[in-house]
Amino acid sequence: MNSSKKTKNKLESYHVGLLQAKAYRLLKSETNDALESFNITATDWAILGALERAEEPLLFGDLATSVGVTAPRITIVVSKLKARGWITIKVDPDDNRRKYVTLSKKGKDFVKTTEKHVQTEMKNFFADMSAKDVESYFKVLEHLTNRQKESRE
Repeated sequence: MNSSKKTKNKLESYHVGLLQAKAYRLLKSETNDALESFNITATDWAILGALERAEEPLLFGDLATSVGVTAPRITIVVSKLKARGWITIKVDPDDNRRKYVTLSKKGKDFVKTTEKHVQTEMKNFFADMSAKDVESYFKVLEHLTNRQKESRE
């Protein structure tokens, strides 16, 4: 056996990193393509989605942390989404530095409609994978991101 031949089933760390980066770029590109007709970005969509999932209004800082953007970036994006009527901002009556963000009725309707479209597009993207593999992939992503959240606490 030729000892200089590398085994193909071993994943070296540089290869794992490359696969992750490629997958991220592909998924982001597919998501942006799916959202293009709505004139929003993946970051806009992540913020709208975080607000849709939230059980109560979110502080700007908590929203920024949940979607992984900086405080200045969340301010810019929230302002843009508010201008489109999708978000409402309420100031805490006890501390006017604290601002809470929620989806407006128009925002909830937009998320519902857009989600159907994005789901269809993403289903097409993953069409050559089994449903079990796609589910496993998302479980791994969720596990990794939950671990990241736990390490911050």
